[in-house]
Amino acid sequence: MGGGRGVGVALLTAMLVVVTAAGCSGQSPERPSAVPTAVPTVAPPPDGCAGGPRLAEGRHTIEFGGLERVFLLALPEGDGPHPVLLNLHGLGSNAREQAAYSRLPRVGAERGYVVATPQVAKGRLAWTLPNGFGPDDTGFLGALLDRLEQELCVDRRR
Repeated sequence: MGGGRGVGVALLTAMLVVVTAAGCSGQSPERPSAVPTAVPTVAPPPDGCAGGPRLAEGRHTIEFGGLERVFLLALPEGDGPHPVLLNLHGLGSNAREQAAYSRLPRVGAERGYVVATPQVAKGRLAWTLPNGFGPDDTGFLGALLDRLEQELCVDRRR
């Protein structure tokens, strides 16, 4: 709980600086004008939180950019919403190896995360950067996140 104490000390210090600065001016401190506070907006729940189709753990495909793309999915227990992690493999590796070596799907799901481990396009060794040559991997990852949001109860803020 040390982090909370540090915030309290910083806030107290900031308040002392403001009070001291106002007291040193020789004039009576003015009351701060009423500052409107922002009303927090609550985003509607993602489609997947309303029920309906739900992805299962395991290997899945998604059609994107005229290519069939593969991703592995690990799911936490409970209804959610759950944060999402993308577990990207390195050069020359693949989704299966990344899932095994990183152990992120198992550990992430145990800690309450949806973990998607996507595969680069067939015949490619690495992810394609935006405006690069080859398949649009940035678009693919966006489409993957959209699908997860539609078919699982995910936390959009995380």
